[in-house]
Amino acid sequence: MQFLLPVHATAATQWRSPDFGWWKCNADTSLNEVAGHMGWGWCIRNSQGQFIIAGCNLIREKLATIEGEAMTL
Repeated sequence: MQFLLPVHATAATQWRSPDFGWWKCNADTSLNEVAGHMGWGWCIRNSQGQFIIAGCNLIREKLATIEGEAMTL
């Protein structure tokens, strides 16, 4: 079993395409504690970096971080 460690964004961090013939899905979740809502979005690109499809959602609830990440997936 392989475990991935968190990556900290820096100025040198940039998107990398997947291997030829594969697609890559990037997803993120956000929480606005003041307004009490959560949002998430995702984007799929192919191995040439071309946009395929994306989606997003907003709910007026406060979920635990793990729940928000699960909703994104």
